[in-house]
Amino acid sequence: MGNGDRRFSEQVEWFRRKCAEAVPGWRELKERIERLLPELADPDRIRLKDHLLFHVELHLSGCEGFEALGKSHSAYREGNYPLAFVYAAQAMWKYEKGLIALKQAEHGKWENFFRADWLTNIESKVQTWIRFAAGFACTAKPQFLCVVQAVSDAGNREAYLPGEHAS
Repeated sequence: MGNGDRRFSEQVEWFRRKCAEAVPGWRELKERIERLLPELADPDRIRLKDHLLFHVELHLSGCEGFEALGKSHSAYREGNYPLAFVYAAQAMWKYEKGLIALKQAEHGKWENFFRADWLTNIESKVQTWIRFAAGFACTAKPQFLCVVQAVSDAGNREAYLPGEHAS
């Protein structure tokens, strides 16, 4: 059975598990590179950071982000809207690391290199994905107001601040 034969929620869970399984390997590779960086002279250190570490950070933040996004999707489907919001916020924080890696790789003649690149437009893709996957139909409202509305509509008055991490 291919993914086209599975429900969307099953596809999200399958991909969430794949991402979760990949996280330890990406973390280990990132740590190994970071231990090596101080031993290198500037040209080699910059090249290793801008090329290899950059891609490792993009993959790590992507895997961690989708793991949290998948949890958000599951929580939303179960009707636990505050927890879905917390996981969605965690996903955004993880994806933010990818955005930071992009910006750090833009220096010298590569200044603003990724700014208008549709292949790496992480910020726009993530915002759209989270609204779609979490089920927050927010085309005209800011994300936070939409989530507050979803929580209010569900009759759940518990307060969850974005800094409160779910386990």
